[in-house]
Amino acid sequence: MELVNSRNQVIHLENYEDKWNNVREVVNKVLNDLQSLFVQAQDKAMRKWFDEVGKSMADVEVKRTMKQLSDSPHYIDYSKKVMQ
Repeated sequence: MELVNSRNQVIHLENYEDKWNNVREVVNKVLNDLQSLFVQAQDKAMRKWFDEVGKSMADVEVKRTMKQLSDSPHYIDYSKKVMQ
């Protein structure tokens, strides 16, 4: 009887091993897909951030140029003249 029980356990172990291997494969696939989604989302967020930084830097450059021009003795701000 003990030999029959041992044999049955060995047979069941193989089936469970296959099932666990299948579960492991599915979990690994899901984790890889999740990692891929996170990387894509991070890339998108970084591109958006760099675009915003680039726009801010362009605005700063325009404002710096305008300030340099307004500090020049040859610059006349006609917008103030029109408003008067």
